[in-house]
Amino acid sequence: MKELTRRWKQPELDSNALNVSVRPLIALARRLNEAAAVKLLGETLKEEQATDEKLSLPAEEKVAAEALGRETV
Repeated sequence: MKELTRRWKQPELDSNALNVSVRPLIALARRLNEAAAVKLLGETLKEEQATDEKLSLPAEEKVAAEALGRETV
């Protein structure tokens, strides 16, 4: 488990890859009755989803502004 946690903190893993990889791990941890792992993975997934949400809106606004020919900061 420590190796997986260490790998997730590396910057080259983007949030989509993490999101896709966490769900099967949660299911596996549940089948193995690893409550601590389920909790940690669930927290990680929630954090990533919150981060995605915070970053998506500004990115979408920038793309929309550029498509309309407006300058963005």
